[in-house]
This record gives sequence, C-alpha cells and structure tokens, in this order.
Amino acid sequence: MVIKKEISGSQSLKHQNVNISVFIVIERNKFDEGLAALRSIRRQSYRFWDLNLLLEQGIDSERIEALKRFHPLQIIFFKSLLSIAIKLNRLVSLSIGEYLIFLKKEERFTKNALLKISKAIISKSPDLIYTDSAMKTGKAIKEIPFYKPDYSPDMLLAKNYFSSAVIYRKSLFNQIGGILSESMGSWEYDLNLRFAEKTKRIYHLKEILCKRLKPENFELLKQDDLVVLNSALKRRFIQGQVLASKSPGTYRVKRKIADNPLVSIIIPFKDCPGLLRKCLDSILERTTYFNFEIIAINNQSTKPETFELMIEYSARDERLSFYEYDKPFNYSEINNFGVELAKGSQVLLLNVDIKIITPQWIENLLEHSQRPEVGAVGAKLYYPNETVQHAGIFLGLCGIAGHSHKNWPRQNPGLNNRISVIQNVSAVTGACLMVKKELYRKIGGMDKVFAINCNDVDFCLRLRQLGYLNVFTPYCEAYHSESKVLGYNVTVARQNVYWREVESFRQRYRKILRQGDPFYNPNLFCGNEQFQTKRWYRCNFKWQMKEILGQKIPWFLSCYRKILKIGNNF
Repeated sequence: MVIKKEISGSQSLKHQNVNISVFIVIERNKFDEGLAALRSIRRQSYRFWDLNLLLEQGIDSERIEALKRFHPLQIIFFKSLLSIAIKLNRLVSLSIGEYLIFLKKEERFTKNALLKISKAIISKSPDLIYTDSAMKTGKAIKEIPFYKPDYSPDMLLAKNYFSSAVIYRKSLFNQIGGILSESMGSWEYDLNLRFAEKTKRIYHLKEILCKRLKPENFELLKQDDLVVLNSALKRRFIQGQVLASKSPGTYRVKRKIADNPLVSIIIPFKDCPGLLRKCLDSILERTTYFNFEIIAINNQSTKPETFELMIEYSARDERLSFYEYDKPFNYSEINNFGVELAKGSQVLLLNVDIKIITPQWIENLLEHSQRPEVGAVGAKLYYPNETVQHAGIFLGLCGIAGHSHKNWPRQNPGLNNRISVIQNVSAVTGACLMVKKELYRKIGGMDKVFAINCNDVDFCLRLRQLGYLNVFTPYCEAYHSESKVLGYNVTVARQNVYWREVESFRQRYRKILRQGDPFYNPNLFCGNEQFQTKRWYRCNFKWQMKEILGQKIPWFLSCYRKILKIGNNF
C-alpha cells in the first residue's frame, strides 16, 4: 500500500501536480549497489515522488525490513530475470506518478535531479526526457562526462545514447504496451525506440543529473540490442539490416537501395590536372555502384595539361562528360549550373581535391539520401596525414560554424563514439554532399551570395528549416586536400570576401546562432573544433599557461639581468 507523502513547505506550489514514480530493480547479489541507488532518491530536494522496488527472491528479511523505512514504497518480488518485464509493468500500474523513471542499480541521481526534471516537465510538457550523464570509473572515482545532442533519430538507431535515467510519461507508456518481454535485457533501448515512434515531444535536459558506475560488461556487444533494432526496422517498414559497428555498443542500420537511381556527380575544377586525375581515377577504379554519371565543369582553366587530360578521360569512360563554365569563380553558381545539366535523380557535389577511399561510397550516401525525410548527406573526410578533416558541421564553433573532431586521428572513434556512428547534424560539407535533385531545385539551389564561404552550411540550414534531416555517415570515407585549388584566405581581397560572406551568414542566421546547435551541447567548448568539454579545456588551458610561464619567466629574468649588467657598464 502506498503511503501518502508529507509535502515539504519549501516546495513551490507549481510543482505539486508533478508526481514522479521511481523504479529500481535490486538483485540478491547486488543489494548494496541497489541500496545506494535508492539512497540517491532519498536525498532528493524534490519531494513529490514514490518509490517502487522489484526485489529478487532470497534477500534476507532484515534487509527487506530496512528497505521498508523508505516511504512511500511498493515492493514486488521476482524469481528470474525473465519475469522482470511483467513485474515492472505490474509495478507501473500500481504507481501514482504521472512520469516514470527506471533507475539502474549502478546509477546515482544528483541531489537536485528530480527538482530540475519536474521544472522541465512543467515548462515543456514532454513525453520523454533524457539528461546528460557521467560515468564513474576506477578506485579514484574519476568522472567521464557524456554530453549528448538533442534528439537525433539516426543516432538513436546507432546506439542507445539516451542511456541513463530516462523519464517517461506514464500515459504514453501504457498506450504503447509498456515493457515487452521479447526485448529481454535491452528493454530500455526498446522503450526509447517505441516512444520515439509515437511522439516528437522528446526533451533533452542539458545537465549532468545522473552519474553511473561503470558495469563490468559495459563494452560488450548486446545481442538483445540487435533483436530490438531489427524489431524497430520492421515496425518502421525499413528494408535493411542491423550490423555491429567498429565501436563496441554501437550499431549500423544498413538500408537497402531502392531502384538503383542514376547519381550525377558534379566536379567543378580549374586546372590542377594532378588533383583532377587522382579524383577521377579514384571514382572510376574504386566505385562499386555502376549507375552514375560524372559532370566535370571546367572553370576557366589555362594549362595545356588540363585540356589534354579532358580529352583523355572523355574517351576513357562514356559516363564522364566535361562542360565549360566561362565566368568568374562562384562555387554556388557553378554547382547550380551542374545540377541543371544532371540527368540523375540524385546529385552528388564533389570537390576536385577529393580522393575516394570507400568502394561503396555512393551506396553508403544513397541509402540515406533516398529517404524522403532526409535532406543532405555527408561523408567522413580525412587530411592526407590521416587526421579527420570533416565529420559533420556544427553551428557556433569558432564563431560561425566548424567541423567536428577536426585533426583527430583517423582511427579514433571520437568523444563518446560521436564520429564512428551515423547521426543527424546541422550541416555537412559541400566537398562531398549528396541530395535529391528535386529537393536541390525546390530550395533554389545554393545561394550565389556565398561565392566561396558558408554556401554548404547555408544550403543545409535551409533544408533544416523545411523540416528535413541532414545526415553524417562515417561509412563513406575519402581524403580531402582542403583548399588546394583556391588556397587559403591569405590575400587582402580573399579576406575581405571571407568577412563579407561571414557577416551575411551571421545576419541571416542570427537567431539560430544565438540558440546554439541542437546537435552540439552547451557544455562543450565552442572556441575550437576539437569537441572538448569546457571543463577539460579550462584545466588544459591552465596547465598550458603554467608550462608557458614556467619556461618564459626564467628566460625573461635572464634577459632582465643582462640588461641590468649592460646598463651598469655605461
């Protein structure tokens, strides 16, 4: 029987109607861990909650009596892990809360977690809330923060990034049938996926409210996850298969290509015959997808070698055609010109300084570009020195927008595996970008106002404003010798163009820039493209300054002494 809790006078009246039911499963051999999780609820400053325990049979009576001191409390016993789903559903039916939290035995809430959750419920009225979290590892209890993006449907199919202490609306929980027995050990992942299929009211609370002790099998691949993801594909009528990815605990939904549409690859170039040859060779020799055409656009080339190359490759493959664009360079206008020449239903913008790595690169872009809800799809690009050049574009980095994990080692999966999974991003680089031709035309193509800079970001943001998802896939890989054709902004004229276009971008997207990138996180540092936490950056900055000062102060003092010595000799 649930005992009605005494309401603390310190609680605001506006929180009185938000009742939260907390559920904890306590196993016989993990009793102390479960008790610690329970105590983190007991310490909450917010008081409108009820506690529901699922205890394994065989726990001694003294411990059970100790648990009964926690009020309000409901206890149900279970014999085996197979019965957990049924028992938890029964507990939910007996609970009094409007929202539900399933707290794992290794999880601990911060003191004001439920208070902040209740405020979010009142202000946002969501069906599901997830928060940032932290992992505690080792005897030193070092915390590894997990700063999450806002709701990213493609990332949720790649891993259960909601992870710790998700808050569910009880009415929707009942509507979708509660916890399913067939989901086995991945019932929380399954619950998140089914909630996401029924509601768009998913809210990300951008604070670390839950800290988790690292379980022994945290990095192991869960077979139950594959079952849950395959069930999600069937419910969503997605033709494809679920594969384990390179990073443990993450997955790849590989979608089937429908009808093998013609893909038009658009490559603008001006001289640089060496780069053009490498680019074309990598496409023609490595690409496994046959149904494509290459539209190479010559923008006022002058070198004889370039024209010789054009003649050579025109005869080499009938899928390759060269066109002349005899106007001053404008990246947006050249690509718009190329799209009008394209015969394919899919267009793929490609820089001449790209060298393809992945043989199935077109398929891996096309599987997402063919989806009706997707706008632009981008690849994972590397510098020739095997470091990351592009893994999605995020707003606000370095003032305007920046590339994710720039200069990280190629084999590094990124912070919390961010660059090793398919995910949604605000924008992708135009250096390798696929989009439906119909959609490209629908938004008016690329804006000629952005002749050199910001054109791809502007293009992707206009797609986002129409409700389309932009997708980054790490399964399309290529080398990108950035700015080999135009060079960097070293001249005064180029710098003036850069700042003029940047200012135009700022004016157009002032509100969006002020709000921040939904797929980044305000707890991450925006001053560079390294995906560093603000806390790490502050500590590292202090350490670097200490090192600099430690080296410079003795040097300065020695110079000062020499100056004094010289002065004394006059």
